[in-house]
Amino acid sequence: MHPLNMQSTTSLPTALLDHQVDGSSHHDWLLSPVQNPSPEDRCLVTYRMTRALNQLGPGQAEPLQRLPDHRGLYLDLSGPRQLDPVDGRDRGTVTPIDRGSAMTCSRGDGTTDIRIRWDRAGTEQIARIHHGDGGEDLLEILEQVKDADPESQGVG
Repeated sequence: MHPLNMQSTTSLPTALLDHQVDGSSHHDWLLSPVQNPSPEDRCLVTYRMTRALNQLGPGQAEPLQRLPDHRGLYLDLSGPRQLDPVDGRDRGTVTPIDRGSAMTCSRGDGTTDIRIRWDRAGTEQIARIHHGDGGEDLLEILEQVKDADPESQGVG
């Protein structure tokens, strides 16, 4: 079963990070399957994306590359974090872009609908994830609403 093929009835934490490594960058989108994950628990469903999710609008789509689950500590970063090297390989720096909450609902047809509320951007997105084979999924933005008076719960 795909890790997002669950139906959450509560809002669960999500975060978006900018990941700089070897002179290039991508974004890591993290989704927690539980309300308060332990900082060291490797439970965060993680996707690599080229464009920042909170900047995508209705009708736009973005490939998602599934990565190994990340630790809970990445949900609460307040600033840039230099990643520890692995086997002498530089893993770069991650910087929080935004965080918020997400609710998922499996549609049973190989897709998952997700409602994301971004704190800093002050937007709510309705998206659909089309689950592919081999760890490559596609995210499609169905709707986006900009709050008239967003709460100031920004990152950093």
